[in-house]
Amino acid sequence: MRREPGGGAHAAARDHLLRAHEGGAGMGEWQLQPRVVEPADIVCDHHPLLARALWQKWIICFFHAQCGSYDPTQPDRHPSTSPPDEPARHDPARRHPLLPRLPLMSGGESEALPAAPAGAVPERLGQLLPELAGPIAKAARHVLAYPEDVAVFSMRELARRIAVPPATLVRLAQRLGFPGYNALRRRYVEGVRQGTAGSGVAGIAAARNRDSARALAQAAQSGSLADFAAGFFAAEQEVLRQTLAGLSMPALEAAAQLLAGARRVQVLGRRTAFVTAFALAYTLQKVRPDVALLNDLAGAPEAMLEDAGPGDVLVVVTSAPFSRMALSLAEQAAAAGARIIAIAEAPIPPLRRLCGPLVFLGCTRGGAFPESVGGSLAIAHLLAALVIARLGEPAQKRIAANEKRIVMRQEYLMAGPPRGRPRE
Repeated sequence: MRREPGGGAHAAARDHLLRAHEGGAGMGEWQLQPRVVEPADIVCDHHPLLARALWQKWIICFFHAQCGSYDPTQPDRHPSTSPPDEPARHDPARRHPLLPRLPLMSGGESEALPAAPAGAVPERLGQLLPELAGPIAKAARHVLAYPEDVAVFSMRELARRIAVPPATLVRLAQRLGFPGYNALRRRYVEGVRQGTAGSGVAGIAAARNRDSARALAQAAQSGSLADFAAGFFAAEQEVLRQTLAGLSMPALEAAAQLLAGARRVQVLGRRTAFVTAFALAYTLQKVRPDVALLNDLAGAPEAMLEDAGPGDVLVVVTSAPFSRMALSLAEQAAAAGARIIAIAEAPIPPLRRLCGPLVFLGCTRGGAFPESVGGSLAIAHLLAALVIARLGEPAQKRIAANEKRIVMRQEYLMAGPPRGRPRE
């Protein structure tokens, strides 16, 4: 039956709130009366604002009571309005009649980590793996092989990379004794921050090549050469698929515009990342002037950034466990006013801080040793292609002039001798 605006529970709620508000300057002065009023009984189509106010008041009281900080017999004051000498009232046994009697939970309980030392996490994972099957086993194998992913990626992003549902990572964390994935991730993040072996993350740089080589050897010995080759190329194709899936079109457009219009472009990559850095710098040198590849052959790559400033762009290529020198040089260039573009395996916070959205993720988890550069190389070639398209005719003329010089120097076996000289 439709209730009239002035009667029933609606009237009770209205009278209750009006009495609570008498003499008060605002929400901070309200007093919650002991009258029991069910919000569901309010006729919202007549007084929606009144109903919303009661709901807000009820929710605020609920959360205060759950934290043990609400006293239903005292004014509901904001902390800033409480007298400085007034003692705090934190009696978890005192509940307002409207509040459900849920078990009181302190802020620390939901955040607490298991008492077992962090070093036991990979050990427990290894012991647990034989008992697992299906998606959860797939997730466990990935975490064992690439523990840094837990520290770097969110649950949804890691689940996407492993190709399992996010709930699988929650179940895996619970099987390891954690309340959820966030608690497991905090353990790995803390290990990265402290650089201790307890988390199972430190020492990744030393063990990653060894583990990759061991996995390749086992795969090569477990089947025929044709099977191994097919699996290798399938893994590399997956690298390209994942790299493409992670691309942002607006970020690509912005990066291409920067590379095409920059006063000067410098490219940096160390160790395995040098392959991608060299390819990008070599290609850009063909299509635009003032492009340099930073290297430490002279032992002082930072000297090449002394003249960096506004209008310049530095492209940094790096992958886990991430080059400390590359990040340091990127910070130096950014401090001088240069824009930073990164091609990286993961969007680690230092790169996000320096590059903003211009961090392009190149998957490295293919079949190659020590890691696949297929993803980062594809990004480099894609950026170069976009720069060529943006520069238009000037880029075409520069490419033609460059090729002519190479032919004149007889660097190509198939190009033939220059005009005017007899063939041998």
